[in-house]
Amino acid sequence: MNALNLSFEVVTPIFILIGLGFALSKLGLLRQESSSAMLKIIFTVLFPVMVFNNLQRATVMQTLNLPVMLFVIGYVLAIFAISMIIIPRIEKDNRKRSSMIQGIFRNNSLMLGIPIITALAGPENVGLMTMVVAVVVPLYNALGVVIMEVFGGQRIKLSAVLLSIIKNPLVIGSALGIAVMVTGFKLPYIIEKPIADIAKTAIPLALIVLGSFIKFGAIKDSRKDIIVVTLSRLIIAPAFFIGAAILLGFRGAELAAIMGVICAPTAVSAFVMAQQMGGDADLSANIVVFGTLFSAATIFAWIFVLKYFALI
Repeated sequence: MNALNLSFEVVTPIFILIGLGFALSKLGLLRQESSSAMLKIIFTVLFPVMVFNNLQRATVMQTLNLPVMLFVIGYVLAIFAISMIIIPRIEKDNRKRSSMIQGIFRNNSLMLGIPIITALAGPENVGLMTMVVAVVVPLYNALGVVIMEVFGGQRIKLSAVLLSIIKNPLVIGSALGIAVMVTGFKLPYIIEKPIADIAKTAIPLALIVLGSFIKFGAIKDSRKDIIVVTLSRLIIAPAFFIGAAILLGFRGAELAAIMGVICAPTAVSAFVMAQQMGGDADLSANIVVFGTLFSAATIFAWIFVLKYFALI
């Protein structure tokens, strides 16, 4: 598949749904109260079901790749640590700090990583990307809780953080999905069918709700923050960490999976968590939207470079 077509085919549907949510809010058909209630449903039910569904359909042999998983975990921890050091030096508002750091390290591999690896390495390698997502989702949520507590002025208690991780719906969905995958248990059709149907609604509904929260008036006040996060997320971090992956010998489907994590824009769940846990939701929404917009160009560029040099 042509790299440019791949980028537009992945990104354009996302923006149609975001635009629909924005239009519905302007028409008064999707009000703030309704959007907030729907966000809670998305965060606690739809996203976990989607993660569970992706994992329970895979097999251990398709997904188990320890070197790739260790590299991705190392990448997430490294970019998180770097962001925690740099962002507080350039932004004084704690709510914006938390949203910016999440915007840099929390990526949209669920929505973009899986389509990318499917197009580049074939559907037989989707299981690898799914397992990578299963590994990083608990890590994202653990680090997200730490960020919100650090910049919320609260004293971090290890027991509270661990409890928050264990109780997190996305973590529960990942754990159940891995358990079903490892045991080989097959769900009855009457259960599997509604789970699959619910999973299909998660991303579209989340994007529509995201669009309803967009306030273009807030862009002017946060322009610098949006630029910093977008450049860090889409250009600076990929240049360094994809280069590191190449030097370590990753090629083909493995490198495509790593690229699917590192090159993806900020995840919708970063906005959901900011909304639910006291971050700057307006800034997070604009980071997701503009990051996704510019990722059409950056994803195309990274795919073109890696394919040109026959690395994927």
